[in-house]
Amino acid sequence: MTPQQLQQLLQQARAHAQAHDHTAALSDLCMALQYAPENPDLLFAAGNEARYCNHFEKAAQYFRRASELRTDFFAAHCNLGAALRELHRYTESIEPLKAAARLRPDLPALPLQLADCHLKAEQPDAARQVLEKALTAAPDNPEILCGLGNCAVKQNNLDKAKAFYVRTLQLQPDHPDAHYNLGTILREWSHLDEATNCFRNAVRFRPESTAPLVDLGETLQLLGETDESESVLRQALAIDPECSLAHDNLLVSMSYNPSHTRSAVEKAHRQWGNDFREISPVNILINNHKSNRKLKIGYLSPDFCNHPTASFLEPVLRYHDREQFELYCYSQTIRSDRKTDRFRQYTENWFIVEQLDDLALTDLIRSHGIDILIETAGHLCGNRLGAIARRAAPLQIGGIGYPGSRGLATMDYRISDVLIDPPEEESGSSETPLRLAPCFCCWQPPDNLPRVTPLSALSNGYITFGSLHTTARLNESVINLWSEVLRALPDSHLQLCRTTLTPSVIRRLSDWFTRNGIDLSRITFRTTIPQEGHLAVYNDIDISLDTLPWSGHTTCCESLVMGVPVLTLYGDRPAGRMVASVLTAVGLAEWTAASREEYAATACRFSQDLHSIGNLRSLLRKQVLTSPLCDGAAYTISFEEQLRELWNTRCSAFR
Repeated sequence: MTPQQLQQLLQQARAHAQAHDHTAALSDLCMALQYAPENPDLLFAAGNEARYCNHFEKAAQYFRRASELRTDFFAAHCNLGAALRELHRYTESIEPLKAAARLRPDLPALPLQLADCHLKAEQPDAARQVLEKALTAAPDNPEILCGLGNCAVKQNNLDKAKAFYVRTLQLQPDHPDAHYNLGTILREWSHLDEATNCFRNAVRFRPESTAPLVDLGETLQLLGETDESESVLRQALAIDPECSLAHDNLLVSMSYNPSHTRSAVEKAHRQWGNDFREISPVNILINNHKSNRKLKIGYLSPDFCNHPTASFLEPVLRYHDREQFELYCYSQTIRSDRKTDRFRQYTENWFIVEQLDDLALTDLIRSHGIDILIETAGHLCGNRLGAIARRAAPLQIGGIGYPGSRGLATMDYRISDVLIDPPEEESGSSETPLRLAPCFCCWQPPDNLPRVTPLSALSNGYITFGSLHTTARLNESVINLWSEVLRALPDSHLQLCRTTLTPSVIRRLSDWFTRNGIDLSRITFRTTIPQEGHLAVYNDIDISLDTLPWSGHTTCCESLVMGVPVLTLYGDRPAGRMVASVLTAVGLAEWTAASREEYAATACRFSQDLHSIGNLRSLLRKQVLTSPLCDGAAYTISFEEQLRELWNTRCSAFR
C-alpha cells in the first residue's frame, strides 16, 4: 500500500465515522494497520471505532498498544481505562487511569473515575485515599464528597457516609446520586418516610434513571403503599422494559395488594415468565438414568443467613440423608453472619455465586451435575430466577421463601400441601404443587427464646390483640377485618409493633381505624424493639391477628412459640393459606376462619374464655416444639421420599 493509498483509506475511515458507520470505519482502520501496525494514532482511532461497535476487548487491545508505543498518550490511557471498565475489569483499569492522572493532575474527573474503579474492585481504602487527596485541591467539590460517601458505605460506616451526602446536597441540592444514596441509608435504618423523599428527589433530578424509581417503588411497598408502588415500578419498566428488579418488585407489590385477584396475580407472573421462553431449553439431558443412585440436590438461595427463610431451610439441610443425597449450596447471600457459618457446616459443596451472571451460574450448576435444584427466593430480593429460566437442572422446585408462583415454565414444582393447594381446586400457577404431608414447611425456632409470661388479659381486664407483621401487609382490607373484631369486642385493644411504623404509616392506619369507628385510644403503635428482642413483645399480646391476602407465615410461628395463638382467615390463594396450614400442624385448626363473619365470631368465642386462653398460653410452646411443624427429621424424610419419587418419574421418561 502506497502512502497515497493509505491517506485515501484514512479519509474514507473518517467519512464512515462521520456518517456513524463505525463498522465500516473500523474495517478501514484495520486495513490501514496492516500497513502501519505501530502507528499510535491509527491504533487509537481503531480503538475508538471498536468502542462504538461495542467491541470493548478489541478496543482495549488497541488502546493498550497505543499507550505502550507513546507513554505520554493521555487519551490512550484514559480510553484504555474506560474500555476495561466496560468489560468490568476494574482492577486492570486502575493502572491506565493512574497514568492518565499523572499526565493531567488538573482534571478532577480522573480521580473520580479512579476511585470508582477502586470501589468496584473492592478496594475502598485506596478509593478513599484518592478522593481525600483530590479533596485537598477542591474542598467543595460535590462529586468528590459524594464519592467519599460511597467509600464510607463500602466500609459500612453509614453515619460518616450520611454526613458526606448531606454536605454534597448543601453544596448542590439537585445532586441525584447524593439523594439516591442517602435514601438507601435511611431505608437501611427503617426511616422509610425520609428515604421516600430522597428517592423522589433522585427521580426528579434524574427522571431517565430506573434505579431511583425501583428503590422508590420498593420503599413504597414496604410502607404498604402498594398502589403507588405499582405505578412507580411501571414507570421504571416504561424506561427499561428489561429491568428485572422492577419486574420482581412489581409482582411482589401485586401479591401484597388485595385489589388484585388470585388469577390476576398468577397471570402477571406467567406473563413475566413468558419473556424467558426464547432462552429456555425444553429440557436438559439426564446423564445417569438410574433411579436408585445417590442424587445431587442443589439449594439456590440468598437467605443462608439471619433471615426468616433460614429458619425453614436449615432443618432440611441438617437432616438430609447424606447416604442418599449429596448437597450443594449456591449462596447469593450478600451479608454473611454466624448463621451463614452454620449453614456451611452442612455441606462441603458451598459456592458463593453473587458475582456470577445468570449464564455463568447456570453453567456452574450444570457442571456439577445437579439432579434437583431447589430455589427459595421467588421474586424476593436476591433471587436468581434467570438461572432457573435457563434450566440449570433437570428438575427444579420452588418454595420455602416465596409462597406464590414463579411464573416460569422451567420451574417444575412448588412446595405446598393439601391446605395450601387443595387437589380439587383449579390453579393458574405455572408449577405443579408438590404436596407434602402433614405441612408444607418445618420450622426451627430461634435460639434463646424469651420466657412466656402469664396472659396479660388477666391483669389488664381486657383482651389485647396484636400484630408484628411487616407494614407491607397492613392494607385497608386487613384494617377493616380487624376493626370488625374490635367492634365485636368493644373493651379489647390492639397493639401493632414494627420499626417501619413511620409517621405516614401510622397516619394512614389511624385514618382507616377511624373510618371504621374505632377509638384510637384502643390502638397502640410500637416502633421500638425491647432489649430482649422482638419476641418479647408477645408477652403483652393475648391473641395475634393474621393478615391477607398474604398471611404472616414466620410471624405466626414466632407468635405460637411465645404462647400466643393466631387467628387467621383461610385465603383465596396459596400466600393466604400458609398460617392455616401451620395452625393445623400444631393442633389449632379451629383458629382458622372460613369467612370474615366467622373471623370476628371466632375472636369473640375464644376471648370470652380467658381461662382456656391462659391455659393454652402456658402449654402452647411445648405443643409447638413437639408438633410436626418443628419435627425437622420427619419432615425431611417425607421431603426426600417426594424428591426420590419425582426423580424416578423423570428417569422413567428416558428409558
